[in-house]
This record gives sequence, C-alpha cells and structure tokens, in this order.
Amino acid sequence: MTSGMLLDVEQVNFSYHRAGMRTHAVRDVSLHVGVGEVLGIVGESGCGKSSLARLLVGLAQPTTGRIALDGTELAGHRSRAQRRAVQMVFQDPRSALNPRMSVFQLLDEGWRTHPDIAPVDRRKAAAELVDKVGLDPILLGRTPSQLSGGQAQRVSIARALAISPRLLICDEAVSALDVSVQTQVLKLLADIRRDMNLSMIFISHDLGVVRQISDRVAVMYLGEIVETGPTQEVFENPRHDYTRQLVSAALDLSTEFPSSAAN
Repeated sequence: MTSGMLLDVEQVNFSYHRAGMRTHAVRDVSLHVGVGEVLGIVGESGCGKSSLARLLVGLAQPTTGRIALDGTELAGHRSRAQRRAVQMVFQDPRSALNPRMSVFQLLDEGWRTHPDIAPVDRRKAAAELVDKVGLDPILLGRTPSQLSGGQAQRVSIARALAISPRLLICDEAVSALDVSVQTQVLKLLADIRRDMNLSMIFISHDLGVVRQISDRVAVMYLGEIVETGPTQEVFENPRHDYTRQLVSAALDLSTEFPSSAAN
C-alpha cells in the first residue's frame, strides 16, 4: 500500500441479476484515496457510480476484487471500527433520514451504536455538531419534514460526522439542492475536510461541482474507470474520448445558460 493512502480498491467487480438478466454494474475498478484527499467520481446516470459507492460503504459486496482501508481488507462482515470509519451522505436526505426521529435522535443513534460520548453529554455534543454544519441548535427537536432540503442535507452530513469517520462518501449529495444551497453545502464540506483532515469521495454527474471540490477525479463509463488524474489536468487535457465528450457537453451547457452559473 502506498504511503499516505487510506483507501485502496483493486480490480473490483460487481454484478447482479434482474428480470433474468445479469448486469455488470462495476467492472475491474481500481482506485485509491489518500489521507485528507478528495477524489471526485464523474459519469452519466447509470454508469455505476452509486453501485461503487454502495460497495465502498459496505451496503453491497463485490463479486470479485479487494477493498482495503489502511491496508486491511474490508470483508463482508465489517468490524464496528471499520463501519464507523466509512460513512455516506446520500442524494435525497428526506429518504435517508427516518421521518419519525427528531434531529437529536438521528445524531444520537450513532452514539448509541458507537458510545464515545456519555448519554448525559450528548445533547451538548449534538448542539455543537449542528452548529458546526451551520444549523441552529433549536432544530434539534424538529423532524426531517420540518426542515428545508438544505437543512436536511446538513443534518445528513452531521449524522455522518457524529461518529468521526475517516472517509466520507458523498453520492450526488448536492444534486437535489438549489444552486445557492449547493454552494453553501460545498463550502461546508470543504471546511470540514480542512478542519478534520477528512478524506472524501465525491460522486456527481455535475463536472462543475466536482471540479470545485476535488483534488483528483476518476471518470466512470459503463462500469469502468476510463481516466484518472489531477482534477485540473483531466478537465483541461482529457485523454479518453468519453471524458472529452463530458467536458464538451459541460462547456456547451455553461455557454447556453450563462445565468445558471452566476446564481
């Protein structure tokens, strides 16, 4: 394992059966994420990005291949420490958050599983955590349906951070938000990454968002990683035909709708 690397993914494959047909969602994917690094993964819908995210967080198991954290393979049954080390922020916070729980209960759920904080101190810890993600502690008593989309996504981020993960996987974490709220959440993630030296995998179909937050980028097409490299290099000098098409389409959209980037 390379010095300073947190996550190593080696020749991972994932396939499943649906309606009598075998679908290969992830094909021979190899990638790595360094300590404190943000890796962006881009590609069109259906290319396998979310399937890869589910494999990394342990919601699905690879058909073949190896996923390792700090050089230790993440097997099918992960230890408690391995589960807490890799957390995920989903695209739709309203479906990811239990609608019957208050914000405090959502945060406390992680602490009950990983009891680093004494019960008597958890209300104070929750107030500090929601403040860290830019929310008023008065929201601790509210349920997800009483929050705006941006507030709910900040709660999702707070819930993921509550148990001090080392790797945060963001799967289209800002795509359902208004542009102005996207900017706020992206700044929040950048601040958290800096303050906590947190590694991230940021998955999106939006090249502009990925370019803003990522150190390196991996381009995914039909389940395969077809190009990787430093973000600026990949976007300014794409080598693969598919990457060139993605970059060209993004440039065309920004030219056609200049006002969307300015809002």
